[in-house]
Amino acid sequence: MKFNEKLLKLRKEFKLNQSELANITGLSTPCISKLERGCNPNPSKETLVKLAEFFNVTVDFLVRDNSPLLLSETQNSYNIKFARLNQADQILVHRLMDRLFEDYEN
Repeated sequence: MKFNEKLLKLRKEFKLNQSELANITGLSTPCISKLERGCNPNPSKETLVKLAEFFNVTVDFLVRDNSPLLLSETQNSYNIKFARLNQADQILVHRLMDRLFEDYEN
């Protein structure tokens, strides 16, 4: 699956329109549209990182043709809810998760 196809599939799985994805990632709606249509075959590293971070996947996953697309419904649900939090609440969630992972590793 090509990058533009993966991006479109991920966005639809997250039940977002292009404008919502643009607002969440800090990209423009025309940028998302061009990426999904394959009009920009070489997106910047910054663009790839923003998308990968939001979708909780690696940049490698996004750009490699042979990477399968596997996200559970639970992962999708949490990612969508997280993306809709304001920045302060996202930071709190990250801190909580870091603390939980520290406790788990010890």
